[in-house]
Amino acid sequence: MFSPFYFGSRYFGADYWPPAKISGPQVLIGGVDRTGLLQQLSWSDRLEARSTLNFKLRALGPTPYYRPAVGERVEFSNFNASGNILKFVGSIDSFKEKEPLGIVDQVNFYDVKCVSLDAVLDRFHANKRYTGPQPAGEIVRDLIANFVPDAENITVNGVDDGLDVQTIVFGRKRISDCLRDLADLIGFEWYVDVFGDLKFFNRLTFTAPFSVEKGGGLYRNANVSRDRSRLRNVQYIRAGQDRTDEQVENFAGDDELTSFNTTYPIAEIVKIELNADVQRTAAVKLNLYDLGYRIPRLA
Repeated sequence: MFSPFYFGSRYFGADYWPPAKISGPQVLIGGVDRTGLLQQLSWSDRLEARSTLNFKLRALGPTPYYRPAVGERVEFSNFNASGNILKFVGSIDSFKEKEPLGIVDQVNFYDVKCVSLDAVLDRFHANKRYTGPQPAGEIVRDLIANFVPDAENITVNGVDDGLDVQTIVFGRKRISDCLRDLADLIGFEWYVDVFGDLKFFNRLTFTAPFSVEKGGGLYRNANVSRDRSRLRNVQYIRAGQDRTDEQVENFAGDDELTSFNTTYPIAEIVKIELNADVQRTAAVKLNLYDLGYRIPRLA
């Protein structure tokens, strides 16, 4: 008995039955073709979300029968008239094992969940401050070059420069989170393709090869939802912070007045004068605290 496959949003109206060699899916696990064990498979690939691949396997005895392993490399391809098209590359994130008959080494079922190559960038962290202006893509390339080992084979051929970034700081942050911060900052998207190449791009760069229009025949069972969640009478926009030009402020202290508020949070101390004498950077904190003065600093 064979069970049909269900595919994600990129495939419609097609059922695949294992094993499929002329037309249908192929799944390699650890470099070995396991298509003949497939019972069900689902694949999801869309913008603003990571690609996922889930499938169920049936492994028959006698001992030893196949058992997957967490971390194994997984490749999913689709065979059609054009040849073998690679759709997903990643690794096994988790799986559930079931032995329904209660008979040892006869038949086991596995419910397997896989993550895409994007997950590689979850394992490495960046600890660096970037001061600009410099293109966001230049920062992305530097992150991969300095914090992702060459052995991971992540390339940056698909990284676009984008807008300039003035200042951004990553304090022991996952590389994937760094890329998300940069993408959100300039309106980009990112993902790692099936060949391990990082794509960092304007989301308007790639458009669909077709238009969906009423009566166009490219859809069915269309549903439209409308609400007032995006309706506004007044819209307020709150800006962030940036570095100002150099500011000079004077404060007079005594035994009672021992702390001072600056107009803006301090990004960098260029020079401090105490009683008209320029203080050395290394001595500023000691001299001011000896006098009871406190300088507010950026967190």
